[in-house]
Amino acid sequence: MAAHVTLSEIWRQLVQRCTGLYACNMPPLLQFRIWAYGRLFKAGRGCSYAHGVCFERHHGLDGRLVIGKHVQIGHDVTLDYSGGLTLEDHVWISEGSYILTHDHGLHGPGLKVDTLTLETNALTVGRDAWIGGHCIILPKASRIGEGAIVGAGSVVTKEVAPFDIVAGNPARVIGHRR
Repeated sequence: MAAHVTLSEIWRQLVQRCTGLYACNMPPLLQFRIWAYGRLFKAGRGCSYAHGVCFERHHGLDGRLVIGKHVQIGHDVTLDYSGGLTLEDHVWISEGSYILTHDHGLHGPGLKVDTLTLETNALTVGRDAWIGGHCIILPKASRIGEGAIVGAGSVVTKEVAPFDIVAGNPARVIGHRR
């Protein structure tokens, strides 16, 4: 698959690099970051993006990113939207987490990246869900349900049902939110 980078993608990356710096946490620059991200991506009002947040789309894939209202994203979070990513209203993503929506297939004629297939899977993080610090959400997870909580340091490998509390590697249900 030939990868191509569009001018709009280069612009997105440049704005993210500049506004994502720690120095941009000062109130006027923080407001600029929020304004810029709201224009670069389809984002609702009242969102907050800490420093080091990185929105990525790899291999020329045409994934869509949709961010609802009042979404809070902590510092040093990486959001891969290559396969498509929707963050519904009032989602919290804590610091250092990774959300991945694409993967390199394991089957192909060789071990080189250009001979492997790319696998994508859209992910929706439901309303009022909370992803704890340093979590990894892998591409096989297609939904994190409404009101679900993913415990810090968890690795999510499959769908999380609404209001479930999951933790561990791989993440397993440890409780239910009421």
